[in-house]
Amino acid sequence: MDEAASRCGLGRAQFSLVFRDTMGMSFGRFCLRSRLGFVAEMLLSTDLPTQAIAQRAGFVDGSHMHRAFVARYGCTPGQYRADNRPT
Repeated sequence: MDEAASRCGLGRAQFSLVFRDTMGMSFGRFCLRSRLGFVAEMLLSTDLPTQAIAQRAGFVDGSHMHRAFVARYGCTPGQYRADNRPT
C-alpha cells in the first residue's frame, strides 16, 4: 500500500480512504482478490501444484491460499481445477 500511495502522491491514510470510496473495498481486499484471480487462472492454464501456485501468487503457504480460495470461490483449488479446466 505504501508504494501505491506514494505513486498517487498521497499519504497512506488518504490513499486508503480514496481507494475505498472509489473501489468500494479496501486496498487489501482488492489485492487479495487480484491474487486469487491469478491463482484461478494458473489452476486452469498450468499443471503446477497448488503449493507452487501459492508461492507465485505471494501467499505465505498453500494452506493460507487454500482458505482464501475457498472463501472466495466456494470450492477448493483442486475442485476448481477439475470442474473448470477445458478438456
